[in-house]
Amino acid sequence: MPFSPGFRALVFSALLAAAASSAAQSPPDAAPERSLRDALNALREAGLELVFSDALVIADFRTALPVDPEGDLHEQAVRLLRPFGLGLSRASTGLWYVVRDPAGPPAALAPAEPSPDALPVLETLVVSAPRYRLVRGPRERRGLDHETLHTLPALGRDAMRAVSLLPGQASVGVSARHHMRGGDTNEVLYLLDGVEWIEPFHLSDFQGIFSAINPTLVDTVDVYHAGFPVPYGSRLSGIVDVGLVEAERPLQGRLDVDLVSASAQAAGYAGNVSWLASVRRSLIDEVFHLLDEDYGEPAFLDGLIRVRWEDGRSAWTWGLFNGSDELTLDDPDAGESAQADYHNTMTWLRGEHWLSDGLSTEVTMSYTDVDNARDGTLDDDVDAVGTLSETRAFQVVAGEAAMRWQPGTSWVLQFGTQASWQRGVFDVDMAADFGVLGDGLQTGPLRRTVEAERDGTLYGVFASVGFAPADRLQVEAGLRYDMQDIDPVHDAEWSPRLRLRYRSTAGWTAFLDAGRYTQYQNLYELQLDDGLLELNPPQYGNQLSVGLDVPWHDTWHFGVEAYGRLVRDPWQRFDNLYNPWVLLPELHADRVRATPERARAYGVEVSLGYEPDGGLRWSLSYAAARSRERVDGRWRSRPWEQSSTGRITAAWQPGPWDFGVALTYHSGWPTTALVAGPDDAFYGERLPDYASLDLHVARRFEFPRSELQVYLDVGNVTGADNVGGYRYESDDGRLDREARRLLPRLPVIGLSWSW
Repeated sequence: MPFSPGFRALVFSALLAAAASSAAQSPPDAAPERSLRDALNALREAGLELVFSDALVIADFRTALPVDPEGDLHEQAVRLLRPFGLGLSRASTGLWYVVRDPAGPPAALAPAEPSPDALPVLETLVVSAPRYRLVRGPRERRGLDHETLHTLPALGRDAMRAVSLLPGQASVGVSARHHMRGGDTNEVLYLLDGVEWIEPFHLSDFQGIFSAINPTLVDTVDVYHAGFPVPYGSRLSGIVDVGLVEAERPLQGRLDVDLVSASAQAAGYAGNVSWLASVRRSLIDEVFHLLDEDYGEPAFLDGLIRVRWEDGRSAWTWGLFNGSDELTLDDPDAGESAQADYHNTMTWLRGEHWLSDGLSTEVTMSYTDVDNARDGTLDDDVDAVGTLSETRAFQVVAGEAAMRWQPGTSWVLQFGTQASWQRGVFDVDMAADFGVLGDGLQTGPLRRTVEAERDGTLYGVFASVGFAPADRLQVEAGLRYDMQDIDPVHDAEWSPRLRLRYRSTAGWTAFLDAGRYTQYQNLYELQLDDGLLELNPPQYGNQLSVGLDVPWHDTWHFGVEAYGRLVRDPWQRFDNLYNPWVLLPELHADRVRATPERARAYGVEVSLGYEPDGGLRWSLSYAAARSRERVDGRWRSRPWEQSSTGRITAAWQPGPWDFGVALTYHSGWPTTALVAGPDDAFYGERLPDYASLDLHVARRFEFPRSELQVYLDVGNVTGADNVGGYRYESDDGRLDREARRLLPRLPVIGLSWSW
């Protein structure tokens, strides 16, 4: 194993907390008896993220214990389940699962009844960072609930694309990647089932059009924009955490077919073991054949298997993900063609142990293997004539161990360590001769041949303490220590973080998040194709955000948040000034290096939502933001700066029908006028404003043991001519500019059959 001896010897040990005696409780006289299912559902409606199956919680189970929506929901669930030999198991996603506890919990673990004067319980403190949740499972009070996600319009029902409808996102609808609060797309950490996901997108070198996960597998998507806890330490801008569905019956399945892909999914459980399996294949290449289009043959395939065993005190999860792309793409108008063959495999094993009511440990190991190859040609006399051939192969072995201890209702302690060993083999061969479009940008022909092999290790240690110093006030202070040992970067940094949360008696919540975030470049992010032979040094972001959440009448929600981020030593990057939406960006004449000295992002986000128990649900959001960088002593806009953004989403489910609509309008991204000399400024102009109206319609047909759904998703219903950049053509020696249109109207019809 390539880890250091210290990491290989890492072992967590803990002393069991002294058992607290519990006073005998007399049953309440006035509480009427009801089914255990109803009682658990009441806890879910009150906000407890709880999942249970009818096989464990059978209809005959009855209870007279009351449910207090204002009390400790977790403790109430433990008391409700205990008499039936059941317990709770917590997954890495934060959800609680009802499981069998054959031995029955010892009396020492019975939760004590909190006194009225007790400090507020910190159970939710560790997940209270400003975030939004897209949910297909149990209802979440903040963010978008199950029904809203189910009706959100998204190309191919892609959950990653649904994230782009949340505040803080900058997008023009082409890529499924995310610019969060002024940051670049490589500043977002993606997690799958709690494990770092290195290749989360299909067509990764071609804008990342689709996420690499079957949408029917997605149960939750947690999105953190700021203030994320110290266990998440490797990115600056945000986190996207994808949780997988759990089986609700001993055997269930789903078939889904639309114009983007076809998939099959199955799940089930037996005893303490649950499992999940899926396979998906794209149909875009077949659609191109039917339409006789000459855009190529893009095809992707992905599959996933997960098995989980749990007994109430321990849980083991093993998962395997495999994705592959085999494609050819052509852009006849630009004289550009590309081929690619991508394969990636990720497997993980996680062990969770609950040593007592307040003490738990979690250990995760993962292995990722990626083998990518692409090549292509560009033939445009005005732009460039060139070829590219590239292969990248890398392996990543990662491990994490963490412990969480809650000695009482007012303290939470968490600490852990992370490490990853990385190895990469790279081979690049490219050449280009530039046309008149390269005048003022390029100094001569491009000739580049690189072969390299690297390996190294990244380490991290973190600790945090959460406490309640006063009634209704919660505090979390955390500290990370990160180190990189990959030539030529041998660096270590401290990252302190502070989070405050105050909940008033009137129900509104104010929060503040401040901290430092350090991002090291991974080997698999090395840009050899652009001529960067060494890793960038780490970039640092000092961030501050303050906000207010105001719910009222159980149906309305108002939120406002202001944020700011200052980045030191931002990474070098490469931009295509005129048209970034090309197949082989490294060959084009408008490809330039950006070497910022500083970067900053700041803005204000306001949202208003209405979510009644039935009827029309809607949300409005507006964001005013800036994303700037200093180059050669001058500040300028970053190419993805989206200074003004408004969004409206609405959902309505009358009977068997689902209707959803999303309207996005934002200011145009920065662009660059034709550069004539080295002194011309970049990003001094703006593209036209962007607008897109997207629609979702579905009709459900229920049968005794199954359900059939017919759905239609239409992107850009009005066919708005959104502009993403400009192409240049020569006309009698003069360069004429032609707008590069983004996605046209895109209807996708599909069928989904579940049983």
